[in-house]
Amino acid sequence: ANLSCMHNEFNLNCSVLKTHRFDEIDRVKNFNMIYVITIRNPVDSIISHYRIYSHRIHNMGKFVSSQIKIYLDYLRFYDELRRLGKNVIFLKYEDFAGKMSYLFEQIENHFCIQIDEMDKTLIEKGYGRENVLSSIELYSDFEGYLTISGFHGSHIKDDAYTPPKELTYLIAIWMEKAKPEFRKYGYFLE
Repeated sequence: ANLSCMHNEFNLNCSVLKTHRFDEIDRVKNFNMIYVITIRNPVDSIISHYRIYSHRIHNMGKFVSSQIKIYLDYLRFYDELRRLGKNVIFLKYEDFAGKMSYLFEQIENHFCIQIDEMDKTLIEKGYGRENVLSSIELYSDFEGYLTISGFHGSHIKDDAYTPPKELTYLIAIWMEKAKPEFRKYGYFLE
C-alpha cells in the first residue's frame, strides 16, 4: 500500500488518509486504524474560512451556522470514536502551531516510540513556516495546493485581518448555543 495519498484523494489503498468530509470517514469507520483529529478555535477557524472564501459567500448567516455545525460534527465524531474504543489522537491547533516538538511528543507518547532526531530535524525543516510559505508562493489563491502536504496558496497569512462586524456579530449569536460543547474541549469562547 502507498504510505500517503495525494491531497484530496481518498484512496483506501493508502496507509495515511486525510479528509475533511464525513461521508468519506464513514467508509473506514469499521477499520482498525488510528484517527488523528485536529481542531482549531472555532471562531478563528470561521474567520479564516471567511477570509479565504468571502467571494463565494452569499448568505453570511447560513455560512456561520454551517461552519459551527461542521465543527460540532467533528467533536461529536471524536466522542463517538472514543465511545467505540477507537485509537484516537486529539490535537488542538493552538497547542501545536509553530511547535513541532509538541507534535513529536504527542506521537511518541501515543505510540510509545522514539522519533529519531535526524527525522525530527528533517520534518521540522520541511514543514516549518518559512519552507511552507516559500513553497506555496507558486499558488496565487486557495484553489492551488501542494499535492502531498495539501498546503494551499494563501493558506498562511502574515498580515493582520479585521473581519467584518456582521461576521463577528453572527458568530457571537450562533456560537452562544454551542459554547457548552466547545468548553468540553478547552475552548472558552467568552
